[in-house]
Amino acid sequence: MRNTFKTIALLAVLFTTVMVSAKDLNITADSTEQSLVFEMEAAKQSTTIRIMDSRLQEIYGDVIAAGTPYFKKFDVSNLISGNYTVSIEDNLKRINYSVTINGDTLEISKPKRTNKPVFRKKGDRIYVNLLNLDLEDIAIAVYDSEGRRLFSETNNADQIVQKAFNFEDAKNDSYTVMVRDASHTYYEEIVVK
Repeated sequence: MRNTFKTIALLAVLFTTVMVSAKDLNITADSTEQSLVFEMEAAKQSTTIRIMDSRLQEIYGDVIAAGTPYFKKFDVSNLISGNYTVSIEDNLKRINYSVTINGDTLEISKPKRTNKPVFRKKGDRIYVNLLNLDLEDIAIAVYDSEGRRLFSETNNADQIVQKAFNFEDAKNDSYTVMVRDASHTYYEEIVVK
């Protein structure tokens, strides 16, 4: 019962954090002026905005410092007709919008959100948490500095993926914790002295 309560509480905290972070951003398309308008309240953490073409070549990139409100209007009238991706990323998530330019029309799709794992270091321990609402396969592995895999696990049954790694008794070395979902791989390193 106690573990169930802890799991529910953690899910509520992770879900609330993710939802609060996402609602601050507003992207609108103005077909009459052929522009994209970005508005964001002061974010709690640094945020990166990128616009990429169909080959994922970056056309525009900007980093917004934590605590800074953001307003920008992008003139897309000189872009050729086609599909573009707008990516907004911070420490907790990546949100991608597909933008289609077809002559004078400009359309934005619903956002596709990818939650990123949260790594927390405490002494010689690393804690990994990931909100896996789509129940994707999540691979977690630990490697030493010579690339030897010391631990490996794949999980697709849990909406909350949690793992703790204790390196207190490990030999002096640097270790890498890898988390991979369907489309991205994330790394965190810890050095044991």
